[in-house]
Amino acid sequence: MYFSDYISHSAPLFACSRILPIKMLYFKLVDSSLHNIENHCAPPNISELFTHSEQVHSYSTRFSVAGSFHIKRARTNHQLLSFSRDGAKIWNGIPPELRKLTHLPLKTGDRFLF
Repeated sequence: MYFSDYISHSAPLFACSRILPIKMLYFKLVDSSLHNIENHCAPPNISELFTHSEQVHSYSTRFSVAGSFHIKRARTNHQLLSFSRDGAKIWNGIPPELRKLTHLPLKTGDRFLF
């Protein structure tokens, strides 16, 4: 184990251990799930949680051309913290050149996304 001061920051410890913090692991898992949805490799019950932005409007918009997911409107705290909203926000925050990859590289994906 690492013997550091109890008030020291945890980021260097994660870097030395070569593991991602919990929040980054969540982002990575959500990203890989949405990558599977985008490439039609995910189960239908998960794919139906997300709507592509070009399915929302009948006309072309900058948002729909970028290949983003539509972020559903939420009225309750439960909906605000739902997987379908968080996943769409995380996916839309990834640069388009990384979204268009046919397979998700494990090591370079960690470096680019986090």
